[in-house]
Amino acid sequence: MKFRTLIILFIIPFITSAQREVKPEWIETDVSIFQHFFEIFPLKPEINEDDLLKRLDRFKNAECDSIGFGAVLHCWILPGGTITINSNIVTFQGSVIMAQTTIFKDYIHRLNGVFERDKTIKEKFDKYFKLQINTHYFNDSVYVYSYVNTSKTELFKNYVAKYLGDQKKVDLSQCEFEYNLLEEPTGRYHFDESYFRSTKDYPPVWASNKLVKEKRSDYILNIIRGYSLPGRMYGITAILQLVKEGEYSLTNQDKELIRKVLKMDLYVNGGYDLMTHTRYADCLNKELQTLIEK
Repeated sequence: MKFRTLIILFIIPFITSAQREVKPEWIETDVSIFQHFFEIFPLKPEINEDDLLKRLDRFKNAECDSIGFGAVLHCWILPGGTITINSNIVTFQGSVIMAQTTIFKDYIHRLNGVFERDKTIKEKFDKYFKLQINTHYFNDSVYVYSYVNTSKTELFKNYVAKYLGDQKKVDLSQCEFEYNLLEEPTGRYHFDESYFRSTKDYPPVWASNKLVKEKRSDYILNIIRGYSLPGRMYGITAILQLVKEGEYSLTNQDKELIRKVLKMDLYVNGGYDLMTHTRYADCLNKELQTLIEK
């Protein structure tokens, strides 16, 4: 008696996150977080830090970083059912000076479910959010709402200039995107000097390398005098890279500027998880430090 082997193939279809069942209550939660968001945003010029923090009762404060000169970067997360709203808010001496709220790619395909439930959310979203490049990864687009209190921001910039000096007027017809990326106070990037050798596709590294390639020392020095916590360190590393390549000679004024920044009691995120903190003074390797001392 012969036995035949019967082989049965079970084909299990691959189910993406977009295809998984979305429960109605999850969408309702998404609707509620947008309703809550638009109760607070767009921000009014007269709102202060204390009032805003009280109103952000449903947000989870992920982290709060000093960016120097009395300014603080608050990173808030508002989780919903399938969507998360991320808001980076900069305050200066108790005033809200700017904010940037981002809806990342993973959540964009969920927005239609919210818009179908509440048409007023779609109207407000279309009015205040704009589609743009994700400056954190470059691999997708994001929706962003931006706010700037112009008068309060100018006070902050003048306050910084008293210590680091005035920024020079520059022609932004070249490398404007890279310049703005490293200048933006709401940008929360991680920094490690070794990234310049191993992580060239990381946006702030890519931007810094582009400025080095184009020999834009004027842009770079402005960034060092600027308002972004990690941007200053990317700027210092970039200008020292130009020096190392023989494309720029540091003036005594440049050296004094770099020393001033490094002496600031500030910490930049030094790991990919944004949880490792490195003091400004410890960010540069010995080779780059010697370039300042010559």
